[in-house]
Amino acid sequence: MSKNLLLLFVFLFTISDLFSQQLPIPPRLNSALSGTDFSKFVEFLPLDERENLIFSNILSGNMPDFLRTFSEITIQEDSLEIRYFALPDYLAIGSNDDFITIPMSPILAQKLADSLNCVLPTKKMVDQIYKVAKFKLRPQPIPPSAEMTNYSIFIQHNDSIAAQKKSFFASNQASELIAGSKKDIIISNKIRTSLKSNVQHPVVIYGWHRLNGSAIQPVYNGHHNLYADYSHATRLVLKIMYINNKPINYSTVLKDSVLSKLISDEGVIEFSKYDY
Repeated sequence: MSKNLLLLFVFLFTISDLFSQQLPIPPRLNSALSGTDFSKFVEFLPLDERENLIFSNILSGNMPDFLRTFSEITIQEDSLEIRYFALPDYLAIGSNDDFITIPMSPILAQKLADSLNCVLPTKKMVDQIYKVAKFKLRPQPIPPSAEMTNYSIFIQHNDSIAAQKKSFFASNQASELIAGSKKDIIISNKIRTSLKSNVQHPVVIYGWHRLNGSAIQPVYNGHHNLYADYSHATRLVLKIMYINNKPINYSTVLKDSVLSKLISDEGVIEFSKYDY
């Protein structure tokens, strides 16, 4: 191979790799709903209708620009290095200046992940992301009540997060990695094992780290898979990872008894997604 051809190959590979680290959705239309207008439109809709609209809005590109570029996470353990790419913050709908971080069921979270060549993180990945996050937000719990699943509480919590972000940067926009504001929907063996008798198809949640690094929410599978409250959120991760610079699929990593230890403190996770 000639030197010029080799340089061209390296250039094209680099461009392709960079492109692959962008969320594969179209540019946001000027006519798309803002976070405020979307919230007014869906606030009183039943869950299935609301989630259909969340799905269509995200896939059509109604997301802030700063939330589209993945952040690189690099973990070194012994002779193995894994690199993976996570969105800098949780999925949100709206413009750069007016958006809402939107709670959703794990069914919708998985559908979005599948549609966007992404996966959901494990508990260990949530810890890794928190550790390297440039901005660590203080959790903003709302006292437990029957209102926790109401959209009005989603808005209230979103506003409290936006106010806190402004203590870090001038607006509530940032393409840098942010963590601590929500509990993550995660991949875990507890999606299918250690089930509670009254919750056979659960969502598994974890996280909401305090500023000292400890998580408020331990791994928990006590809510059914049509449940979402104000504290839940979805962070997507690209499904192609790199181990010692070689590409590998997320599910392959989790099925391997050695490699899984890089991103799972449960060991092997045979099924790396929610059913729908």
